[in-house]
Amino acid sequence: MDSAAEDSRRTASAFVNRGARQFRGLVSESYRVFQLLYAHSRFHRTSPPSTHHFSNPSSHATLEPPVIMPLELHPLVEADLEAYDEIMKEAFSGEIFNLMYPSAYTTADRDHYLAKSLRQWRKHPDTIKKMKVVDTDLPDTDPLHKIIGVADWNFYPRARSPEELKAADEEGKDDGFAPNANVAFMEHFFGLLGESKKRILGGKPYVYLHILVTHPKHHRRGVGKMQLQWGIEQAEKLGLPVYLESSPMGRPLYERVGFETLDWLDFDAKKWGLDHDLPHALMLRPAKGGQK
Repeated sequence: MDSAAEDSRRTASAFVNRGARQFRGLVSESYRVFQLLYAHSRFHRTSPPSTHHFSNPSSHATLEPPVIMPLELHPLVEADLEAYDEIMKEAFSGEIFNLMYPSAYTTADRDHYLAKSLRQWRKHPDTIKKMKVVDTDLPDTDPLHKIIGVADWNFYPRARSPEELKAADEEGKDDGFAPNANVAFMEHFFGLLGESKKRILGGKPYVYLHILVTHPKHHRRGVGKMQLQWGIEQAEKLGLPVYLESSPMGRPLYERVGFETLDWLDFDAKKWGLDHDLPHALMLRPAKGGQK
């Protein structure tokens, strides 16, 4: 091969090698960019709400944070009681509520219930803790004060004697019933709830989840879970079990956070005109450390 041909071959080889190096560099850079984009997409798809930012290390360009849920948990205040009652009415507007108020639930019934609730709350502020979940994205004109869920917790951190339990029962009866209440049904149904609670817990210390409701328009947003987490944290600080009654529909939520079904309420709905049962599970979450 002559020198001119050899020079031509070397020039072509150098050109090809340089092109190959450039191509490998381009592929490497493309793969690095792909990795960054993939990590960013997984962060937005799987990470919980956070205020952290993902930044490109080379450019320091800040990407937008994931969307944060506008739900907040706060203690209920007295000014919220009418909204509390409205959410209760919407959530319980089924068969049990219709048995409690078969003709109508009027303003007079509401006023009686709220006055009774307020008296008990003021008299036992260390026992009764009412909580609310608010949606901060709702307008300031929202008639329910932006409240989308409420809970009513009762804390009994020390043992109570039979005499104390009896006095608590009598105190509740002193307030009587609302004008349109089905007194016979309410005495029977709530009497069963009280007797079941005494049979299972007696005078032992415990926390009672009396009410946990979410407005029907805001189901499946984690409202109930927020309320449960708060109550469970308080109970664990005190080393107490948590007791509640649940419908079959609510039971899976409670089981996921450690509640066990101990028994079922002995309530015969057919005696009250229904053609089917209304089962209620009696559930307990053991105290931290396994103590019941």
